[in-house]
Amino acid sequence: MKPDDGDRPAGSLTSMRLAGELSPSLAVRLDEAAAAIHGKAVVRAAIYVPAGVMAALVLPWTVCVAWFAGGLVMEIWSWLATIAQSRGEAIGPRRRANFAACFVMSNLWWVLLGLLLWASGDVAGQACATALFLALGSIAVLLFQNSPLTLLGAGMAPATGVVSVLALADGRGWRELLPIWIALGVAATFKLSVAQSTPSAQAQQRLINESLSRYKILADNVTDIIARADLTGRYQYVSPACLTVLGYRPEELIGTGLQELLHPEGVPVIAAAIGRMVADPSCSEVVTVRTRHKDGHWLWLQTNVRLFCEDGAAVGTIGVSRDVTQSVLADLALQEAKAEAEAANRAKADFLANVSHEIRTPMNGILGAMHLLDQEPISPEGRELMRQASDCGRLLSQLLNDVLDFSKIESGQLELTPEPMDVGEALQSVAAILGGGARAAGIELRCEVTGADLWIEADPVRLRQAMFNLVGNAVKFTVEGHVAARLDVSIRPDGRRHVRLEIEDTGIGMSPEAQSHLFERFRQADSTTTRRFGGTGLGLSITQGLARMMDGQIIFTSAQGEG
Repeated sequence: MKPDDGDRPAGSLTSMRLAGELSPSLAVRLDEAAAAIHGKAVVRAAIYVPAGVMAALVLPWTVCVAWFAGGLVMEIWSWLATIAQSRGEAIGPRRRANFAACFVMSNLWWVLLGLLLWASGDVAGQACATALFLALGSIAVLLFQNSPLTLLGAGMAPATGVVSVLALADGRGWRELLPIWIALGVAATFKLSVAQSTPSAQAQQRLINESLSRYKILADNVTDIIARADLTGRYQYVSPACLTVLGYRPEELIGTGLQELLHPEGVPVIAAAIGRMVADPSCSEVVTVRTRHKDGHWLWLQTNVRLFCEDGAAVGTIGVSRDVTQSVLADLALQEAKAEAEAANRAKADFLANVSHEIRTPMNGILGAMHLLDQEPISPEGRELMRQASDCGRLLSQLLNDVLDFSKIESGQLELTPEPMDVGEALQSVAAILGGGARAAGIELRCEVTGADLWIEADPVRLRQAMFNLVGNAVKFTVEGHVAARLDVSIRPDGRRHVRLEIEDTGIGMSPEAQSHLFERFRQADSTTTRRFGGTGLGLSITQGLARMMDGQIIFTSAQGEG
């Protein structure tokens, strides 16, 4: 069966888009009037009883009975013609035309009674007819414009008409009736200002329908689930988006408990969130929990939930939920990949540390054997070969030590052993070790120490190692000029000592590109640096790690060719 063109829910403003013989505003008003009439069906039918008695006092009883029977038929027709409008069903032109015809015929039936009463020639009959005509007109107006202003006019009109008919029948002229009309006008004026400022019932209902329509459109089309539940977690309202997200129709979830859908691990999370909101109703909570889809698989829902209160007491929660399964799975995969990468790094660091440690033992044996051989009578050529082998062995040993230290730092296995020490003496000892090489290269190495108290608590071995790397690096990359090591010890307001070691050189300097990689492992300024000056590129990386372990930092400035 093809639906009526322009079918729309009764009372909805969208019904104003009808195309046809009725104007949009009239269509809306007809639907509103039909819904109002249907609700008063019993009262309308009961009115025929006193109306029939009134008519029987003026008209022949046979006429009254016929009119009464016809009126009941009209009311049955009216009740049937307004069922759809009262239920809010779709209303088409045919249904609306059926109601309009019924409404007109019902009113004409009452007009017929009024004409019969007026034709009787009796003063009482004419007064009744006047009251009936004015009442019919008032009711018709109220059905379409039920405001206090029209209600005031509808209440005054029949009484005014009856008084006028009786007064005129008594031979009174309009001048004698004028005071009565003025008195009625004064009484109406008292109510007029309030009546004008109060909207009609139909207008208020239209505003309500329009608001409900907007919110229904919003709830029906939003992709997130909007849900209301009581404090026990039972759903009272669920938006249609739950069908797309969870596979359930809204009516399937109404009355069910939230706990029935949650993964067991999510129940205490929700309970804790509600507890926090009950303690502070002004706050809201965002929770992410696993929820079961209707087909059985689990998905992750992120819900922004807050309490709503009535009369100052919390009565339930309102939550907006969205499916974040892909995002959560991506985060979990990222965390797993990160954990695997960290485990791989730890395994690599452990491997380097173990290998370095194992290689260092035989290397020490080789260096010891080379030292003993140096005491034996050997030809000059053999002694030169032994010297070269010893140098290579010491370089390899230093490389192993650096790799071992770096691996320990990276794996978190390097531990500091703080003890009281003179930091100035530590720097002097480092300068003494490097001074011979600096003098041999024609470089001036000087130390400048300031501070009243140079005693600190630190790991002397690791602090000397850091100093040795920094000062030694400056000496190694300085071809001519000087290297200055300035040490300053100051006392902070909290009583702790702050050590600042500043090293200045006139070496080769660094380009901006090289500076960005200064502390990376196995990196030097360029490939020629390694060939020219030697080294593994681990020294500064180790020194930076040691500085951080001692709650310090390394900063630098450099210009290429200036040191």
